[in-house]
Formats: sequence, C-alpha cells, structure tokens
Amino acid sequence: MKKILSLLFVTISVILTSNVNAATCSESNVTINSIRPVSGNYPSEKHQNTIELHHDSRDWCSLSDCVVSNRYRVVVEATDEHIVSAAYMAFVAGKKVDIHIDTSLGTKNGICVVSYLTVKK
Repeated sequence: MKKILSLLFVTISVILTSNVNAATCSESNVTINSIRPVSGNYPSEKHQNTIELHHDSRDWCSLSDCVVSNRYRVVVEATDEHIVSAAYMAFVAGKKVDIHIDTSLGTKNGICVVSYLTVKK
C-alpha cells in the first residue's frame, strides 16, 4: 500500500509541475508578411505539417524559448485548421492580428507555437 501511495504522490506531483516553467506572451497589431506551409515529408521532423507565419521581428516578451534569430516568425500546427484559416484570411485581406503564444506547447527548433490568433477589424 505504501508503494502505491508513493507512486500516486509522485504521479500527481509530476502532473502538477509539468508546466511550471510555461510562459505566455501576446504581440498586438502584427502584420503577416508571408506564410510558409511545410510538407509532411520535410526532412526536419519538428517542422513537418506546420505553417510558419512570417512577420516583422517581435520581442515575444523576451521569452528564452523563442530564440532571438527566429523572432520574425511563429509556427502553427497544420491540425489547428481554424488558426491556419484565420491566418490566411488576415494575410489576404491585409488585416493585422494579435498573436498569443504559450511555451507549454513547446517550440519547433526555437520557433514559438501559436496558441491563438485574433484577427483585427
């Protein structure tokens, strides 16, 4: 019984602390300058089936997860079709967007991942 309780305690502790170092950041009034869809057959597995949104370089709240050399772009998972659609719509219409990132989603080789995107009127 002690082993089961100990294992349960460790499991709960891991779950509760898994995103302790996660941080969020939003950048407002971003203009998407270009969009780069990346193939599922791309050699770098981390970039497969993603869409890069290129924009003027931003600070991204100085988050260390967002590598300085990559702060001109963010990435969207292709499975997030609603975010992908909103990004294309904003790009074609010339609309500014607010981009929110959350480091608990990880990065793609130092490129931060979009958790949500707001299209401005």
